[in-house]
Amino acid sequence: MAGKVHAFLVGLGVFLMLVAGVLSLRLVSASAEPTNETKPIPASHTPTGTRTVGITTPTPSATPSTSTSTTIRLTPTPTPRPTTTSSPAAQPPTWSLVWSDEFGGSTVDGAKWSASASPSDDACWTGRPENLSVAGGVLTVHALREAFTCDLVDRSYTSGYIRARTSFTYGAFEIRAKAPGVADASGLWPGFWLGAADGSGAVDIATLYGGPGGYANSSQAVHTAGTQQNSSAVAGGPAGGFHTYRLEWESGVMRWYVDGAQVWTRDATTTADFATYFAKPYYVDGAFAVGGSGGGAASGAVPAVV
Repeated sequence: MAGKVHAFLVGLGVFLMLVAGVLSLRLVSASAEPTNETKPIPASHTPTGTRTVGITTPTPSATPSTSTSTTIRLTPTPTPRPTTTSSPAAQPPTWSLVWSDEFGGSTVDGAKWSASASPSDDACWTGRPENLSVAGGVLTVHALREAFTCDLVDRSYTSGYIRARTSFTYGAFEIRAKAPGVADASGLWPGFWLGAADGSGAVDIATLYGGPGGYANSSQAVHTAGTQQNSSAVAGGPAGGFHTYRLEWESGVMRWYVDGAQVWTRDATTTADFATYFAKPYYVDGAFAVGGSGGGAASGAVPAVV
């Protein structure tokens, strides 16, 4: 399936805080047709042992006390930049677009996306309309401050999570995003990653960890038997404007880019179990996490909108 891809938008509200971020996604593949599967969501992506994914149906334990909504314009999909490789002598791969979603309807397309209902960090991730909404060509992920129970676990927040039903083995994955422009982003961390279809292994394309001063860097990581992580400065800061985060995954190598500049590389020489974990199908995941390994959520009321 070919076509332009605009993908998802996330917004997070904590207490009276209004936070918004726009994520525009391009998925392309160099050497493999996507495998079209509609499997239950397996466990995946555990950055520091706190994020899990499940498929149970949560039960609310209280009426939401605070909610947020965002009004954000979807920015145009950026022009693809010329692909580079780690070796000047190597021939760059030829990428072709193989998957798309324009979010042109009024709800999440269940044929393309599945949504989680499970505890993650300090929130319950759900697929409820309260946490996932579509309008104007964008998907908005709402985080609410509310007592909620999922998988028999009590949480103080809910948020949305989304996973593509199509899995990929190798390809280029790109997102254009702007982090929330808030004075204190403690505990607020949007993430865009790949989760292994068999539940083992994950790749962080861009995780934006918030802190007392807002957002400064983009984190890249591979999660295998252990975790290897890198932090890259973002000119002007992730909240200072829209930035492009990209992963190019070929057989035997992965390369990460921020705004067209290569910032990290992993292969068998840097990661002993690289071949074991990164030669199999992965799904595209996105969420806006609250608390957990990202630190405690800010308690002040700081209204802000990007």
